[in-house]
Amino acid sequence: ISVSDFSFVITMSPWCESRWHCRIASNVFGLKWVMKTAINLRERLLLDLNFQEFLRKNSLFQEFSESDFSTVVDHTTLCKLNTDDILFRQQQKATDFFLLVDGKIKLSLLSIEWTEKIVDIIFPGNTFAEAIILNGLPGFPVNAVALSDSNVLLINAEAYTNILNNSPKTCIRVMATLS
Repeated sequence: ISVSDFSFVITMSPWCESRWHCRIASNVFGLKWVMKTAINLRERLLLDLNFQEFLRKNSLFQEFSESDFSTVVDHTTLCKLNTDDILFRQQQKATDFFLLVDGKIKLSLLSIEWTEKIVDIIFPGNTFAEAIILNGLPGFPVNAVALSDSNVLLINAEAYTNILNNSPKTCIRVMATLS
C-alpha cells in the first residue's frame, strides 16, 4: 500500500472524508475493501474523463462552450450493456439520445406480421435517436438491442435541447457541423 493510494482513499472514498473516517472505514470494512474502493474510484474517474473526451469529439458537442459542455456531461450517464440487453423498446418514452462508445447496437422494429425488421446497425462513435428528440417525438419508433457487450452514453435530451434553445449561436454552429 503506497502513501499516494492511501491519500487517494481519504480524498475520494465516500466513507473517507477525513483520516478519522478512513480509520473507521478500514476497521468496519477492512483496509483491503477501502483500497479496492479507492482503486475502483480512481478507475471510474479516469473512465469518466475518457468518456468526456469521446463525447467532446462528437460533432454534436464540438461547438459547445465549456460551460454548456459541462452541463451536458452532468446530464450524461454511462450504460453498460451485455449482448442481447435491451437499451430501449419501441414506443418507450424518449428522454435521452445516445452515443455508442464501443460494441454494436441493432435498431429494429416489429412489423404488423410480428417479424423483426432491422432498420440500422450502430457502430462506435455514432449517435442515435437524436432526430427523435429534436423532432419532439414522444417515443422511440424502434427497439435498440446490444449485438455485443457495449458501452453507451445516454445524453439527457432536455438538457441538450435547452442549450440549443438558449443559445442560437451554438445551435447554428452545431447545424453547420452536421451539414
